[in-house]
Amino acid sequence: MYPVETEQLWKVERLATIGEATTAIMHELNNRLTVVMGYAEMLCAQGEGLSNGEYPRALRHSCEQCCRLAREVLAFAKGGTYRIKKDLRGIVVKAVESARDMLDGADIKVRLGFSDERMEALVSEVQVRQVVFSIIRNACHELTRVERRTIEITGWRERDRAVITFSDSGPGIRDEDAGRIFDPFYTTRNGEGTGLGLSMARRIAEEHGGSLHAERGVGAGARFVLILPLAEGMSTYIRPGTVSGDASGSRLT
Repeated sequence: MYPVETEQLWKVERLATIGEATTAIMHELNNRLTVVMGYAEMLCAQGEGLSNGEYPRALRHSCEQCCRLAREVLAFAKGGTYRIKKDLRGIVVKAVESARDMLDGADIKVRLGFSDERMEALVSEVQVRQVVFSIIRNACHELTRVERRTIEITGWRERDRAVITFSDSGPGIRDEDAGRIFDPFYTTRNGEGTGLGLSMARRIAEEHGGSLHAERGVGAGARFVLILPLAEGMSTYIRPGTVSGDASGSRLT
């Protein structure tokens, strides 16, 4: 268990992350609702005699996606998680796009290299996006110290788990930081930030039954390795204070 003060600050960090992700979330909701509006207009134009079920199915699917995203954000704000089977590559791509302004502002190039196999895991998309965003944000800070600025993200299946690595061309992990970068409140940013981003990222990974660790990159830079178990279900709600696989979560189908 963590001290009450740490838990409270993690809550603040969760809410701050929701604020950071608002643009990406609203963009996704807008896209879904645009589809709903388009099909609704087609239904109105064709009148009551419509026999084709394609439009109603599309409307239902888009509405389900909007509701799912809203449930995830609300659960995350409360400290719980709403998990569904998702392809991890898609989540990573969305997280990179949500960090696009930060990356472009620092002239950082991102390269993606995923295997062709689908990597589906039972996850909270909002939380896994936060993990990826926190790693990218940390890399962006370190990369401002060097001329060549790249982040390479790779992913593959390894038996019953997915492995996603984040390698940057920064100055690497200093010896004095190696054992502390995931500690709550530890930061190398000279008073900037809370020092909770990577700590919370590791906690989220562990609550999903996975892990997150850091190591020195090959040649230079830092390398973060995120491991998550592959999916064994459809969807579930995990109440605050439980971990993946805990029977106290409520499974949904």
